[in-house]
Amino acid sequence: LPGAMIFETGGVKFSSAYRYAFGPRLGGAYQITPKTVFRVGVGDTVHDDSPLADIHGGELSDEAVRAAVVLSAERTFDQDPMLAFRLLADIALRALSPSVHDPATAVDAIDATEGLLRAVAKRDLAVADMIDAAGETRVRLVLPTWEDYLRIAIEDLLQFATPFPMVLDRLRRLLVNLLEIRPASPAPLLQLQSQVNAALLAAKAPRQ
Repeated sequence: LPGAMIFETGGVKFSSAYRYAFGPRLGGAYQITPKTVFRVGVGDTVHDDSPLADIHGGELSDEAVRAAVVLSAERTFDQDPMLAFRLLADIALRALSPSVHDPATAVDAIDATEGLLRAVAKRDLAVADMIDAAGETRVRLVLPTWEDYLRIAIEDLLQFATPFPMVLDRLRRLLVNLLEIRPASPAPLLQLQSQVNAALLAAKAPRQ
């Protein structure tokens, strides 16, 4: 599969901080040859008795699936790449709320968000499918896509930024910068750029 992660069991070691480190624990998937499709991803809330994964084309014990999922009371930046984006988005949204009305802080949050988006834009995010040496998909993970990062960082913020031209202008510059380094998938960026430009024109239009 294009962009899939080559996954082999023999001699592979992962550090505990590596967020895909649960892979080697699914050795049963290679013995019985099912495909394991996880329903939960890093940072998702897991409730009691909620299903963790679907097994297709074979059998895999509940114990093997549970052993492949690391549960914790806290989300961490090392394990959850979306956490930093959500925290910065929360800061910006709170700053734009009517009770706070602090667009300068929102711009500061967008400045920090751009650094994260630049790092993500240079990475291959199509790594949800783990395949074996024969090219068969064995494990499918729930991982954020490029569109997910853009939604949290920009799209969710846009509707609350419309009264603030300085925030809209910063979002516009952010999108221009991202288009310069992420030409492989410009469609979502161009769509957001069109929305930001329209909102910016409306915000700067003289009131009747």
